[in-house]
Amino acid sequence: MIFVLLKFCSAQDTLSASTSKRYSEHLSLLGPFKEGQILEQWELSERASLKPDSVRIVPALPQSSGQIWNRNPVYYQDWQVVFKVRITGTKDLGADGIAFWYTSLKQEPGPVYGSADHWKGLGVFLDTFNNDGRGPPSVILAVVNDGTLSYKHGEDGFGQSIGSCSARLRNTVEPVEVTVQYSNKILTVSTLDPKTQQAKVCFPPQPVQLPIKGHFGFTSSTGALFDNHDLISVETFHLTSFKGNEEMSIKQREGSSLLQKAQNSQLQMAQSIENLESSVRSSLELYRNQQERHHSERLQKILLLLQKTIREQKAQDDKASLKTFKSLHKQVNSFSTSLSEFRSLLWDRLLGIKKISANYSKRKKNFLNLSFVSLILIGGMD
Repeated sequence: MIFVLLKFCSAQDTLSASTSKRYSEHLSLLGPFKEGQILEQWELSERASLKPDSVRIVPALPQSSGQIWNRNPVYYQDWQVVFKVRITGTKDLGADGIAFWYTSLKQEPGPVYGSADHWKGLGVFLDTFNNDGRGPPSVILAVVNDGTLSYKHGEDGFGQSIGSCSARLRNTVEPVEVTVQYSNKILTVSTLDPKTQQAKVCFPPQPVQLPIKGHFGFTSSTGALFDNHDLISVETFHLTSFKGNEEMSIKQREGSSLLQKAQNSQLQMAQSIENLESSVRSSLELYRNQQERHHSERLQKILLLLQKTIREQKAQDDKASLKTFKSLHKQVNSFSTSLSEFRSLLWDRLLGIKKISANYSKRKKNFLNLSFVSLILIGGMD
């Protein structure tokens, strides 16, 4: 009896003694269900559909599966999920069951209760069919996978689960309520006893390492046997550990002390830098004065040298200009002489032409006179 009391101690009592929790609306799912509101936070696939008071993950049809995944990653390191499900059917034997998931990525459809195998994270399975005949007809078991494990569905995860417990899951008067809690790297799975309304730990809390920023999901599948698998509600809480707060306070105090030391060190460094800057400014001022005198002397020398160069260049330019002028003058004189000689020659030619013209006129006149006399003589002879 003592063992039973220890095994089924209240998870709520443990929670209230060590942690506080805050409701997370965007990771929760409460009715009545409206498609627009639900689909903003949750993603349904395959056979999953909305009902007025539930999400039917998979209907009572053979060889079917359905999935519902939260669109938002979980940014909390510690969390608690309380969900209610209802599994109903007309057969004596149940179908596969429902799986709750917390995995690094939203999973694709697959063979493990309607989800993919080789997942990274946690799977809590509400198994309603005894495949190997070694245990009770329906159980709750938890399996942690690092991505390398292939789930043995035919053996109901025998040898792979970190803990399990028997539970009545099908055709119950009230929905089955399961609480999955991950706090300080400790996993606790519990169910609510419908008679006493007390939480019962399914198996001793286990230390596990789960990925950060994972996703919550619920999946289900049927084979030759089939049931209706309905998700009634999901309530998610962000857990804050008191111990974690104390450790955080200690770290904050240590950080404040280190920050104060760093600030003092910065003040000392700033003072040293200010002194160094003052010394550098004085040295620069002295250097600048010396450099100004030095540059002034150099500038004066350069100016004198430049003036000398200009004078020499001017003298050279004047000399070259005089030489050029003389050459041009000589050429002009030579041209003037040639022009005078040409004018004289041209004048002589004109005079010669005038003489020739005068002689030509005189000879013409003589020729005309001679012609006239000849005509007179010829006329007399007639």
